[in-house]
Amino acid sequence: MVSLGTASGAGATASAAPAAYTAGVDADSATDDVRSERIVIDNGHVDAIAPRMVDGSFRTLFKDSRTTDVVWREPSSVIMHLTDKGALTIPEEGYDFLGAPGDVVHMIPQTQNPDMLWAGWSTEAFGESDLQGPFELTLHTVEGPGALLLFGWSPFGEPEMKFDSRDGLPDAYTVPARTHEHSNWAFTQPGVYRLGFTFKATLASGEDVSDTQIFTMAVGDVDVDSITLPGDEGGQTDGGTTDGGATDGGATDGGATDGGATDGGQTDGGQTDGGTTGEGTTGGGTTGGSQTDGGQTDGGTTGGGQGATGSTKGDGASGGTAPDGGLAETGAGIALPLGASGAALLVAGAGAAIYLHRRKTPNEPVADNNRPAASS
Repeated sequence: MVSLGTASGAGATASAAPAAYTAGVDADSATDDVRSERIVIDNGHVDAIAPRMVDGSFRTLFKDSRTTDVVWREPSSVIMHLTDKGALTIPEEGYDFLGAPGDVVHMIPQTQNPDMLWAGWSTEAFGESDLQGPFELTLHTVEGPGALLLFGWSPFGEPEMKFDSRDGLPDAYTVPARTHEHSNWAFTQPGVYRLGFTFKATLASGEDVSDTQIFTMAVGDVDVDSITLPGDEGGQTDGGTTDGGATDGGATDGGATDGGATDGGQTDGGQTDGGTTGEGTTGGGTTGGSQTDGGQTDGGTTGGGQGATGSTKGDGASGGTAPDGGLAETGAGIALPLGASGAALLVAGAGAAIYLHRRKTPNEPVADNNRPAASS
């Protein structure tokens, strides 16, 4: 069991700004094959929810980015395992939005810990010219012993809630093309969860497309060999529903990967199973081909010694920035943001989450510093 203790300057460690991103292997240049064999993944970088075009059909898939050889998988064939390395004890102050002090939650951190699963989502297989507007990512269902919260941190340290199953679903969140994003995933109870996510968009041709898939997450000390997947029964590997697909103007078989955009937010070129990365911000390709710095945003520096955080899109990053790059380390290697002075950012209104992205009201995944905080 790992205790967060108090988020104070005493536990803070300075974060080095990640190096500017250098494109290596194109993240979308992997084979067109979509793998369907059963697999358990308990560490490394994965873009768990990732849309792309496959044989003219719009699909929501699992992008296994743990090595430079990206593998696209059927979500129904993958068990993600958040082990007890992600167990956290809620401290007395500052984190009321997660639960009562002393309660234990399991969390995939927004900042990479190479010993743990690091799951995010990616729309990098599509350029802006492939779509009419952004994607909408919706969490429809959470089946399991507890609740799921996905949240980031504002530049002032308030939690910004993207999805929260405790107050009802669906919850919707707007994601632009060419975005690579990580958030904190908090599960309130150990056990096996089935998560229903949908990506939908309007292709450049005007065709509305969507695909809903069920993702399996084992949390805590779980016998993963006993978990049944949709792909285990009768050869069924789809696990979801798809609407629309063929397009004249949209991306096909992985979307626009050559053309104006470099792959950016993905660390396929430098990440290894046990290594640390400096992933940082990405994109840039849809803004005239120039690449963003990858390490600096308006709110400060992203990432830290273990890896990078947050989302990447065009000329900046969101969701993963911490002011001045300060990170409070827990015993599990999970980092929480600290302010410029090294003290906890959770000041007035501590513990109150800002619900930026709620049911049927999707918003751009960029913090609005003028938005007032809502009570939890």
